[in-house]
Amino acid sequence: MSEGDASNRGPQPELRAEKLAVAIHAVLLGSPSILDRLVYLASLQSPVMHSDFYQQFTALGYSGTGINKALLREHRTIFADWLSLSLEQKLADLEECASLWGMRTVDVAHDWLTPPKSDMLIPLGALAPEVELFHSDLQLLLPIVLAQKT
Repeated sequence: MSEGDASNRGPQPELRAEKLAVAIHAVLLGSPSILDRLVYLASLQSPVMHSDFYQQFTALGYSGTGINKALLREHRTIFADWLSLSLEQKLADLEECASLWGMRTVDVAHDWLTPPKSDMLIPLGALAPEVELFHSDLQLLLPIVLAQKT
């Protein structure tokens, strides 16, 4: 096979995977709130949201396996971003998320920072210390939010 033939096969798998990751990252960067991005990823566990999201990328020729890998990688990154925030930054991000949704902060916290939905925010394969930090942060945030009642 000549070099010209190889160039006609389309991008190499690594390049396609990178393009997919960039596209998914761009979709998620549409929100200034890290929590909003985590909730969006969690919502993809819904069959309807899952189907709609996947159709966008399978129509572009990406495989379900490739989409899953890119989503998991992005979920882990966004989860790590959330964990790296201070409690004050987490509270501000929660308030930003509530503002985006047109909801009270306390309602968003009640809906998404308590089980079972809070568990959906944790990516598959998260390390035990990450999960423990996530849960301990939620235990600290919830009383603060409830005291504010906003």
